[in-house]
Amino acid sequence: MPNNIAEVKFLLSSTDAYNAHRAAWQVMGSDGSGQRGFHYDFRPLPSGGQSLITLRADKTVLPSQANEVNTHYAVGQPLAFSVSAVATKTLAKTRKILPLTTGDELLAWLLRNGHANGFAPHADSMGFFTEAVLIRKPRTPAFFLNRATFDGVLSVTDSTLFANTLRTGIGKHRGLGFGMMKIHPPTQA
Repeated sequence: MPNNIAEVKFLLSSTDAYNAHRAAWQVMGSDGSGQRGFHYDFRPLPSGGQSLITLRADKTVLPSQANEVNTHYAVGQPLAFSVSAVATKTLAKTRKILPLTTGDELLAWLLRNGHANGFAPHADSMGFFTEAVLIRKPRTPAFFLNRATFDGVLSVTDSTLFANTLRTGIGKHRGLGFGMMKIHPPTQA
């Protein structure tokens, strides 16, 4: 299967999640289908006032300078990873959606999502933190999403599922810049 995914990065003069959403759509435009043919991630920079946007899409719709993203890894391949996602649980009785905040809840969420997406996180390698992200959409009351950022090592358990995960991300609110899996070979000790 040929690799057809690439990514570009750019700076945005804002740390607002919805401004990042609008910037990604402005860069990619619309194909008229109403479908989003790209995935993006935004990370506010520590210097303040700016965010780094990473945009992934089919390489045929990105500039020729875009960097190819390898999506083909063998089962058992260990990879260092980072992902910022909205990790939630739904209460059975009320169907209310709540953010996950404890270490045990977050690890369980990542293990479940890993299984469904072709990877197994190494629990002993995990680091994570959570932060509230303000979302200000026009004509909608402002609300917060709880971004959980995970860093660690994973092993690929299903090459096809994992390739799809690298294309589409994991978790909820991927359309607002969450869930992009970023990987690289683990550092050797």
